[in-house]
Amino acid sequence: MLGVDLGTSHTVAMLRWPDGRVRPLLFDGRPLLPSAVFRDADGRLHVGQDAVRLGYAEPARLEPHPKRHVDAATILLGDAEVPVPELLAALLEAVAREAVAAAGLLPPAVVTHPAAWGTARREVLTRALALAGWPPETQLVPEPVAAARYFAEVLRRPVPVGATLAVFDFGGGTLDVAVVRNEGTAPDGRGRFAVIASGGLDDLGGLDIDAALVDHLGMELAASEPTAWAALREPVTLAQWRARRHFWDDVRGAKEMLSRTAQAPVAVPGLEHAVHLTRDELELVTAPLVRRGVAEAGVVIKAAGLTPADLAGLFLVGGSSRVPLVARLLHSELGVAPTVLEQPELPVAEGAILAATPPPAPVSPASPAAIPASPSASVVGTPASPSASVAETSSAPPPSPAAPTVEPTGEPSYAEPVDPWATGEAVALAAAHGETFTLPTSGASVSPTPIQPTGDPWLASAQPPPEPALPAYRRKGLWIVSAATVVVLGVAATVVALFWPGYSALDYQPLGEPRRIAPVAPLTSSFSAAALRDGRAYFAGADDQGQLGVVAAAADSGETLWRSTEAGVADRWEFFFTLPHAVVAISATDSDTRDRRMVLLDPGHGNKMWERRIASDDSMLFTGDTAVLVDRAESRVVGLEVRRRGWVAWDQKNPKSQYGQSTTKVVTATTSGDLAGAATTGGVPFAEPMDDDERLVQIGA
Repeated sequence: MLGVDLGTSHTVAMLRWPDGRVRPLLFDGRPLLPSAVFRDADGRLHVGQDAVRLGYAEPARLEPHPKRHVDAATILLGDAEVPVPELLAALLEAVAREAVAAAGLLPPAVVTHPAAWGTARREVLTRALALAGWPPETQLVPEPVAAARYFAEVLRRPVPVGATLAVFDFGGGTLDVAVVRNEGTAPDGRGRFAVIASGGLDDLGGLDIDAALVDHLGMELAASEPTAWAALREPVTLAQWRARRHFWDDVRGAKEMLSRTAQAPVAVPGLEHAVHLTRDELELVTAPLVRRGVAEAGVVIKAAGLTPADLAGLFLVGGSSRVPLVARLLHSELGVAPTVLEQPELPVAEGAILAATPPPAPVSPASPAAIPASPSASVVGTPASPSASVAETSSAPPPSPAAPTVEPTGEPSYAEPVDPWATGEAVALAAAHGETFTLPTSGASVSPTPIQPTGDPWLASAQPPPEPALPAYRRKGLWIVSAATVVVLGVAATVVALFWPGYSALDYQPLGEPRRIAPVAPLTSSFSAAALRDGRAYFAGADDQGQLGVVAAAADSGETLWRSTEAGVADRWEFFFTLPHAVVAISATDSDTRDRRMVLLDPGHGNKMWERRIASDDSMLFTGDTAVLVDRAESRVVGLEVRRRGWVAWDQKNPKSQYGQSTTKVVTATTSGDLAGAATTGGVPFAEPMDDDERLVQIGA
C-alpha cells in the first residue's frame, strides 16, 4: 500500500510492505520531494530537486508551490500557460516511478488532501491522478484524519471512542487546523475518524516565516550593505534573481538549524562575510505569525463546541511545526502539551495507509468439523488492535489488496515521538502539582486470552473449555466458606465505622479588620502584586514609567516595616513572589535586549541583594536556598546560591537523546506542605515552604 501526502512545499510517500514494514520512498536519497515544477523550452515538466536546480537558471519557468494555485485554471511558466492538474500530475508521476522502482509495480494507493477542500478542489486532485496514470480506485483521505490514525495507531496514544484530537498542520505554504473525533466502528468493520471542525490560514506557513526573516535581515543589511540588499530586494538581472533565490534558501536553512542551535550563519550573495541569525531573533520575528496560528487553533476548537481541556491530544505535523516556538506557544496559550516528532512531515503519509487499510479478515479453517459454534472464533496469536479508529476515506471504492495486510509490529525509527521540552506526560506530571498521575497504557501489547488447543494443532477456539462440575460435597463446603466470609466482613465494617477517627470540618476564621498601607509607587494599570511569608505581607506596584516599589508590613498589625525602590525600572514587570530569604521581582522580556531582569531584595530591609539577566526562553525554578536557571542556549542547568549574591554552586549539562538533541524539562519536587499554606482565592499557593523537599527532576529528550 502506498500513502502520499501531496504538500505545498514537499511531497512525501510512504510504502507499506506485506510484512508490515513502512518505509519512505526516497527522492535523490531524501524522503522529501520538493513540490516544485519546472517547464523547459521543449515543454517537458521537471519536478523535485531537478526543477529547483533548473529554476536557478530560468526562474520564470519554475513554480515552486503549485498546490497553492489549486483554485486557478492555469499557471504561466515561461511563455506557456500550464493547467494546474498537469503540474500536480507531474509530481504524482515522479512518485509512481519511485514506487515502481522500489516495489516492481504501482501498489494500491491513497492520497491525502486538506480537510477544508471542497468538491471542486478534490476534483482537481482526481484529474491530476488520472493524468498521471493512477487507477481510478485510488482513494482520497483528509489529512487530519490520516494524522489522527498515526497518532492513535503508530504512536499508540489513547483516543477513545467519542474522544477528540486536534491536528495542527503547519506546513510550508499554509496552516490547517482540524478537530477529529473517534466515531467508533463503521458497518464495514473499519473504525472511523470524522472531522467535526476545520479551519486554517492560507497566508501562514513556513514560507511566510522565511519572508519575515528575510525582511528582518534586510533591515540590518540596508544599514550596513545597502547596495547588496538592493540587489536582493529588487533583482533585475538573471544573476541577481539566482542570488535572491540562494539567499532565501540560506535563510530557510538557518531557520531549520535554529531549532537545534542558538545561532546560525546566513551567507549573503555579493558579500565576503555572513550575517548571523540567533534563536532570539527568530522568535522575536516569528512570534506574531505563530500567535496568529495559535489563535486560529483556539477558534477551530471552539467551533467544535469544545475547550482545549476536552481534547485527548494535540498533534503537530508539517515541517514548520519543528520551530520550537510553535509548540511552546500552543502549550502556554491552550494549556495542552502538544506532541511533535523529529520529522513532522512524515506522519500524514503513513497515517493515510492506515486510513485506507481494511481490517484483517479472519482466517477460515479448512475443516468445518473443528469450527466452534460461537461466531467469535479467531486464530491464535491474532494481535488485538490498539485502537478501534480507522480514518474515513472518500466515496471512491477501495482497491483490492494484493496481499494480506499485516499490522506493523513497532514504530519506525524516524518517528520517535518527542515533546518540545520533554514528554507530554512529564508536562502533565508537573501540572498535577504532586497529585498521583498515571501514565496511559495504550502502548502496551495486548495478549489474547490463553485457550486450549483442539485435536488439530493449527485450529483453536476463542471460547474457553467448560469448567468441570464440582462434586456435591465440595459445593456445600464452598457455600459455608462464603457465608463465613460475609459475616467476618460485616463485623469488620462495623468496627471500622465505630472506631474510625473523625474528620472535623475545616476551621474557618472570619477576616480581620483591613489594614491600609500606602504603596511606594502610585498605583496604575501597569503592575501590582502581593505576597505573604513568615508573618510579613509584601505589596509591589509599578508606576507609568516602570519604577517598581515594594512595601513590607507586619501581617498581624499592618505596621510598615520597610519601603524600597531598589528593584529599579523595567518596561513591564511580570512576576513578584517571596522565598524564605528573598523577595523576587522579574520583569517581562525587553523588546530590545530580548532578556528579562530578575531582582532579589532582602526581606529584612528591602535592600537589593543581587540581580541577573535571564534570556527570554530560559526558565527559573527555586528550591531551598537555590535559584535554578534552565539555560536553553547553553543546554545546561545552573544552581545559584540565593544568599551568596547568585554564586554558581553547581553546573549540570543537559542529557542528550540518541539523536543528539538536548531538549529538557526541569521541575521541582512538590509536597503536600506546598499546597497546605496560604493561597489566593483561586487556590494557587504563594507561600510554599521551599525547603521541605529540595529535589529537582530533569527529563531529557
